[in-house]
Amino acid sequence: MKSGSAPGLEGNGLRVLVAEDDASSRFRLQTALRSWGYAVTCVTDGRQAIAELSRADGPSLAVLDWSMPEADGLEVCRTLRSDPDGRYVYAILLTSHDRDEDVIAGFDAGADDYVTKPFNTKELRARVRSGARIVQLQRQLVAAHEELRERTRSHWKGFIWFKVSSALLSWSERLRTGWNDGTSLRRHP
Repeated sequence: MKSGSAPGLEGNGLRVLVAEDDASSRFRLQTALRSWGYAVTCVTDGRQAIAELSRADGPSLAVLDWSMPEADGLEVCRTLRSDPDGRYVYAILLTSHDRDEDVIAGFDAGADDYVTKPFNTKELRARVRSGARIVQLQRQLVAAHEELRERTRSHWKGFIWFKVSSALLSWSERLRTGWNDGTSLRRHP
């Protein structure tokens, strides 16, 4: 384990998308992320980023340049957050925009974090590691939700089966022994 990394979280095969149109920045990001153990996919524009992140098996974390052709980083964030049934992707917006209004616009568009250019590699590593923790927690939450749903479903199936079988036994007993008033539904010869 590299010094300063959280056990079991850094890298660990987590897929990260880098959406950056500048070749040197893209290469620097890709090299850093791979050295930290992440599986990196790179694209050069916002439309490619949306397509990659919309896939069911797409990356769970994205580093998105604000200014890209086809669709900017804000549009990518808005698109990701507009689908209520879409899977969660942790989005880090990478930009030279550093005014308060820009930071707020990035978060309002759906970014989870924000890194200014030129980026500090140590800061980026810490922010990606933080995003990886959130992705891991989100996956655990989804798994716990599915387990609870399955347990609830099994419980209700058992409960319903119990109620139906109890009712059938009760009716069967009434048919066999007669009603409370002494009458019976059976035919007498």
